[in-house]
Amino acid sequence: VLRGPHTAGYDRSFVIPASLDMAPYCFIRDGRIVTPPTDRCDDSPRPQYWRGGPISPGLTHASVMPRLTQEACEFLWDHHRTATDQPFMMAFYPTLPHYPHIPNLPYQGKSGCGAYGDGVVEFDASVGAILATLEATGQAENTIVIVTSDNGADLSGGQAGFGHASNSWLRGQKADIHEGGHRVPFIVRWPGVVDAGTVSDVTICMTDIFATVADAVGATIPKGGAPDSVSFRSVLDGASAGTQVRGSVIHHSMDGTFAIRSGPWKLSTGLGTGGFTAPRTIEATPTGPTGTLFHLGDDPRETHDLWSEWPGEVARLRRELADIRGR
Repeated sequence: VLRGPHTAGYDRSFVIPASLDMAPYCFIRDGRIVTPPTDRCDDSPRPQYWRGGPISPGLTHASVMPRLTQEACEFLWDHHRTATDQPFMMAFYPTLPHYPHIPNLPYQGKSGCGAYGDGVVEFDASVGAILATLEATGQAENTIVIVTSDNGADLSGGQAGFGHASNSWLRGQKADIHEGGHRVPFIVRWPGVVDAGTVSDVTICMTDIFATVADAVGATIPKGGAPDSVSFRSVLDGASAGTQVRGSVIHHSMDGTFAIRSGPWKLSTGLGTGGFTAPRTIEATPTGPTGTLFHLGDDPRETHDLWSEWPGEVARLRRELADIRGR
């Protein structure tokens, strides 16, 4: 494999080529395929759902999540035995609760929310296994743990039929431009620094993890490096609790609709969701708005479009978005 974690700074890696619904299905260790995918599997219908294609002999989709968890725990044990006085950074990318929804037997029926919910339970157990390994190796008290998601929940998993709203009251879902597609849980465990049970409404972006970790470990970011990353360590240690630490946040939907969030204001460049939720696109009229403007402080559900009422904010945010995109 010419490009991957092994070419992006990781000393060790154990991954799959894509999400577990996309072929080929095989493990890759340090840039080399463990077992070539010489067999083939067929398409699987929902609620499992994966695309047919090449697969390693003996590999099953359900076995991948436990194997990734095992590899993560083994890394922690190896580090404890061979380099316990050295810092480490481990990134763990689970396959659940993404498709395919195939929780293993011990978790089936545990959530009361179908296969999707059971997958969340298995994910929780996986996180628990990693935390238990940190405790067993004596590394827990000196390790920052972050649990988060790269997007809002996909609502096609059938969870609504069980009375569960994965995105709570937020509008939209994964791939959409609305808050349900982008506002996600961000859980931090940092013994001695972050008080358990504290909650913050400070806006951060995933790109900010880079600067925050560098800040936490005393590393210096080279001049001009990570220009879109802002440290939020002061939020974690309480020094600036409740105070916003960054300027605007840029995000976009699956179809490329952009949004800019500045303080309480959020401007989107399209009228539809831009993602999975209908209508994905809405054609603008010759004299009507070409986007949307919401005040998330007053209207976090994004129900009252203020585009026509606040032309000054529309103009300001459009200029700022154009400036950022043009850099």
